[in-house]
Amino acid sequence: MKRVWAPLALGLGAALGCGQPRKPVDLTVTPEAVVLIQDNEERCAKIAQSGVEAFRAAEAEERRAREAAVAEERLRLARTLARTEPPPTSDAAVGPPAASAEPPSAAERFQEFLKRDAAQDLAVVDRAGELAAQLLPKVGEEAPKATAQAVRDLLAAEQEVCRSSRVAADSSAELRKGTEAALHGYETAQTRLAARYAVSAVDAQFARHKYAPQLDEARAAARPAGSRIARMSPEQYEDERRQWAAQQDLQGRQQAEHQTAVHHWRARAADEPAAPLPKVGARSSPAKAEAPEALQQKMRTWHAAYAARAVPVRAALARYLGVRQRAGADVQPACRELLSATTEFLAAPSPLDAPDEAASQVLKQAYGELQELARACSVGLPAESTIRLARFERSIGNAAVALRPYAVKP
Repeated sequence: MKRVWAPLALGLGAALGCGQPRKPVDLTVTPEAVVLIQDNEERCAKIAQSGVEAFRAAEAEERRAREAAVAEERLRLARTLARTEPPPTSDAAVGPPAASAEPPSAAERFQEFLKRDAAQDLAVVDRAGELAAQLLPKVGEEAPKATAQAVRDLLAAEQEVCRSSRVAADSSAELRKGTEAALHGYETAQTRLAARYAVSAVDAQFARHKYAPQLDEARAAARPAGSRIARMSPEQYEDERRQWAAQQDLQGRQQAEHQTAVHHWRARAADEPAAPLPKVGARSSPAKAEAPEALQQKMRTWHAAYAARAVPVRAALARYLGVRQRAGADVQPACRELLSATTEFLAAPSPLDAPDEAASQVLKQAYGELQELARACSVGLPAESTIRLARFERSIGNAAVALRPYAVKP
């Protein structure tokens, strides 16, 4: 029996995390790559849809032209058989119509659509694809192996969607069929990635803000010659260039702050010992040994008092998030209000000391991150605020999981 159960017990302990604690990995480049890929797939899907519609319109025009030519040929044959002469003032009396140039085919019209109507969108697609491909090596360095492979697969599927949206096709049905197959492949890759990793709303917002200037520059470079920039005076163009340079400088400073903050928190995480994971069968607190009914009642009593004390914090957080969504708004007053509310809340006697110690710990971690978020935002550190907000979202999500057995929410 020892030969059977000893290895099994060791394997079970390893699977449940007993032994060496594992430190969480902060992913910074991976969410940027995923957002670039996902947004690019949406662009290519829209281009494909518009392209199919343009192809169908050109095919319908071709059919109408063919039907008109057939009708005209039948009328000519009928006149010939009837041996009727057209009146002298008609076009036929002057002579046969002059040969006209062959109208472009539907396939050629689709290529014109890509070169003219979709040119700027395709320029953005190409630039975003380059940026995402450049991030893949760093994704492989920071993300788990399975996650990094899922991101690579997602990029390959997105590239197939973008390729199918502009491929030369003989008909709209052929174009639509190829696009639908590519979209199905992308959905499969997206599902595989979602099982391993999901980008938070904060990380997605930061990634779009970071790469927007480069994508806007690609779009501007693809503008036709008669666009607004082409009609600008030298003074207007210089003013536009200065504004763009100022935006680039601001983006560079924010990226430097972001990288500094990431380095700081990673260094601190490496220096601080991680709390050991609980072992199977261990009871860490007297609350764990209580009867489930008694613990359930204690948790609900505690939660009623906790929820009442947390009202000012929730209100301040809601105001901060609302202001943060408005471009150009001054968030520091909302940050100071949030800092005051969280500081007062945490200074109160044990509002987070839940009867369930595990739930208490994750709640304390969440509110600690929220306080640090408010402190960083109050002194004008947007990059650190972004990192803290992402950490708070993860912690409050863990708290929701811990409180779910008691039918209460954080």
